Amino acid sequence: GVSNKSLFNFSPKVRPWPLEIYFQSFDQSNFASRLMAMAKPVYNAVTRHMDGKSAIVYVPSRRQAQLTAIDLMTYNDSRDGDSFVSANFKEEVAEA
Repeated sequence: GVSNKSLFNFSPKVRPWPLEIYFQSFDQSNFASRLMAMAKPVYNAVTRHMDGKSAIVYVPSRRQAQLTAIDLMTYNDSRDGDSFVSANFKEEVAEA
């Protein structure tokens, strides 16, 4: 398990915004095939639960974060959906 020094738990009473957590399981035993199988269900879950709010997707590595971001943008573009990135964020990045 995780030692007490490495574990942080914040009560819902001290959170400035409510937190909702959604879990979805996958039965592939191979790590790489499981991550590939998760891409579209992750996109569907994000679009279903987001409702114009922020969403966080946790992945096991920086490389997987990049691959997941590419997959999410690809699925979004293929469905002609609204951009995941807000206009304000795009302007901030352009100014930097």
